[in-house]
Amino acid sequence: MKGLGGLGFLGGTGAGLFPSLCAGADELDPDGPIFVLIHQAGGNDALNTVVPVDTLDSTYYYQDRPNLALAADDVLPLENGLGLHPALQGFKGLWDADELAIINGVGNSNPILSHFRSIDIWEGADPAASTGSGWLGRYFDHQCEGAEEFDARIGIDVRSAASLAFRSANNDAALTISNPQFFDYLNAEEELSSALGFDDALRKGIASGLIDRQIPATGSLEYVTATLKSALSGSGDIQASLQTAAADANETIFPSSSIGGSLKDVARYIGGGMPTSTYFLTQGGYDTHSEQYILDSAGRPLAGRHAGLLGDLDSAIGAFTDELKRQGVWDRVVVMIYSEFSRKIIQNGNDGTDHGAAGSVFIAGGKAQSGLYGAYPSLAPDDRILNQSMPMTTDFRRVYRTILERWFSLSAADAANLLGIALEDHQSLDFLAP
Repeated sequence: MKGLGGLGFLGGTGAGLFPSLCAGADELDPDGPIFVLIHQAGGNDALNTVVPVDTLDSTYYYQDRPNLALAADDVLPLENGLGLHPALQGFKGLWDADELAIINGVGNSNPILSHFRSIDIWEGADPAASTGSGWLGRYFDHQCEGAEEFDARIGIDVRSAASLAFRSANNDAALTISNPQFFDYLNAEEELSSALGFDDALRKGIASGLIDRQIPATGSLEYVTATLKSALSGSGDIQASLQTAAADANETIFPSSSIGGSLKDVARYIGGGMPTSTYFLTQGGYDTHSEQYILDSAGRPLAGRHAGLLGDLDSAIGAFTDELKRQGVWDRVVVMIYSEFSRKIIQNGNDGTDHGAAGSVFIAGGKAQSGLYGAYPSLAPDDRILNQSMPMTTDFRRVYRTILERWFSLSAADAANLLGIALEDHQSLDFLAP
């Protein structure tokens, strides 16, 4: 179901490899693997994020982006003639520390340049966008097979509405919470307090849930009652976790942006001992049809929306990394950063770029292995697809399969089954240490 405007639980069924993730377990595993998924919403321009400054196709890059292309001297060098946007200084530090993998040419076999359709494809791990469930929701189902329900904290969607990614086959999955202050609504004595925005979020969340699920009038009261019960049932655990984190000497400074605040909250949950296996966050704003860049005083396209977004993400990831290293848990965490699609190879007439196809995915963590994975797409005119887009060289399900097999320790057969692919297809990559 949809999160309650920032509050909502999705439940499930199951007994599995990690019963500690499921309700009814004797105890929850405080040392299990943690997966943090960050969506660059709007379509990040991969071509100006991982930049081909000295490759066989560099000529096309500079030819088709006469104003937008980044000079080789400005790009942070990686290898094989590729480099990072200069706003990603922290990413470069992770790369140098062998803690950042970059997968290039990531896309799907049915590229569609609609935001909503492409988001469904990625979150459902289905090029046809027809599963009705998400790849992580199906993972939760698998892990909790035989249990009466999921533990409420199995996953946290750090947004105002639940994503398809967490939806199980029963339309159930995990906690959605955009503002942890909402959990102060009930205090220890269960008296009402004044968490700002809670009532409004609650009303909107219930209304949107009723509409999205097309619940008939006869079932509305039952739905609202169940939603309220599940939405508030974990408040004590959330508050206890936040209190534990507050008692810890956390001096890490996060940026004041939305993604900075979201990552700060996730760091607090982890530091407070939350047993959550998976977190899902969003950084919006990447639909850069116009004003993607602004020329600086030297005439270089190093300012503007895209540089600002990347710099913000870079600062937030840097603070998150520092805090988790301070906590001593960085090796338990993998961060995946992706966008629903990239931008076209050519710049447009509005100082921006339009919807494209294949892009780049970033994997950070103590167990990440720095390197370039997946072939960088050809920029040659004859190889372009969808009116000047980069073609796919790495199916996105290979990235998911790697996470399921190498991070969550699923068998190859189980991972393939959850992704709806043949055992021999879309083999996992090597960007995570065994």
